[in-house]
Amino acid sequence: MVAGNVMDAASSKAVIGATATIALMADSSMIQNFVTDENGEFLFEDLAFGYYRLQVKMLGYASVRIDSINIRAERTDFNMSDIKMNRSAT
Repeated sequence: MVAGNVMDAASSKAVIGATATIALMADSSMIQNFVTDENGEFLFEDLAFGYYRLQVKMLGYASVRIDSINIRAERTDFNMSDIKMNRSAT
């Protein structure tokens, strides 16, 4: 399980409707998407063991990417700290 909250870096308010995408780095066909809820939360469950890349995108914000989330027998749950998104100039 990989879970977290997406927040606006300036206001610390939830970013609602951001797209969180998690992909298995060894197999790009293993991908899941989640749209953040009213609290900015996302949750990916039932992930196979391996290294994952998490990317969060939202119109008006710079995207955020986190590499090398390692799901393994010793650690299957990752509660990410708040993911802060900065407003984009473009």
